[in-house]
Amino acid sequence: MSLAEDRRKALRRYVLGTSPGAEQEALDGELAQDGGLLDELEVAEIDLLDAYACGELQAAERGQVEEIYLATPSGRRRLAFARALQRRATVEKAHRLAVPRWAGLAAMWALVAIGGGALVWQNVSLRGDIGRLRTMQEELTVRGKTLARDAVENQAEIAQLRAELESVVRESPLGALPAAAATIVRMVLRPGLVRDAEGAPSLVLTEKITWVELELMSAADGYQSYTVSLETPEGESLWRSNPIVPPALERGRGLVVRLPAATFKGGTLIAILSGRTSSGSEEQVADYTLRVLRRG
Repeated sequence: MSLAEDRRKALRRYVLGTSPGAEQEALDGELAQDGGLLDELEVAEIDLLDAYACGELQAAERGQVEEIYLATPSGRRRLAFARALQRRATVEKAHRLAVPRWAGLAAMWALVAIGGGALVWQNVSLRGDIGRLRTMQEELTVRGKTLARDAVENQAEIAQLRAELESVVRESPLGALPAAAATIVRMVLRPGLVRDAEGAPSLVLTEKITWVELELMSAADGYQSYTVSLETPEGESLWRSNPIVPPALERGRGLVVRLPAATFKGGTLIAILSGRTSSGSEEQVADYTLRVLRRG
C-alpha cells in the first residue's frame, strides 16, 4: 500500500472519528501546527461523501457516515445533498462513462466545500475542547486530593493543639479556665494557729460563684515545688493540686490556686501548703483554716 493511500485512509478515519489513539494525537498535533491539514481534511470529506453518493462505501463505513451526519441538521442536509447527487449520477451514468467521475462532481462539491470545511473544523474544535476538559478534570482531581490532604493535616494539627491546651490547663496552678460567664471570688489566707470555726475567716459562696481563688501567704521559700491540698478537720481530702513551680515567693505576695466552688463543703476546712525539697522529700510548710458558708 502506498504512502498516499495510507494518508488518504488515515484522513478518512479522522473525519469519521475512528482514528486509533496514537494516530489521532499525531493528526491533532499536526493540525495545531500546520493549517494546511485542514485543506486535506476538506478534500478527504468530499471524497468520503462522493463515495457515499456513488454507493462505493463498505457497510461499516456507510453506517459510520450516516451516524455522524444524521446527528446534526447541517449533516442531514449534506447527506440529502449526497443522495441527490447519487440519483443524478445514476441518470447521467452514460455521461459519466465519458467524463471522469471527479469532473462531474467537482463543481457540485465546490458549492459545499466551505460548509464541509466548517464541519471538519467543528469536529476538530470539539476534539480540542474535549482534550482541554480532560486536562482541567485532571488538574481539579489533583487539586481536590491536595485540599483533602491539607484538611487532614489541619485536623491533626488542631487535635494536637487542643491536646496541648488541655495539658497546660491541667498543669496550671490556677486550675481549669473558667467560662466567660463564670463568677470568681478570691480569698487571702494567712497561716495561723486558729483551728476553731469562730475565729477563722469566712468564705461566703452563692450559687452564682463557680470558682474560688485562694492566695496563700507564706514566708517559706527555697523549695523545688509546692503542693496545695484542701481537707476537712477530720483529715478527709477534698482536693489536691499538681506540683507548682512558681518564682520565688515575694514578700507581701502569696501562692494563688484556683478551685471549683463545688469543692468546698460547708463548715470548717483546712488548706495545707507543702513543699518539696531538693532531696525529693515533701514537708508541710503552712496550714490555713477557713470557714465556708453557703447561701442560696
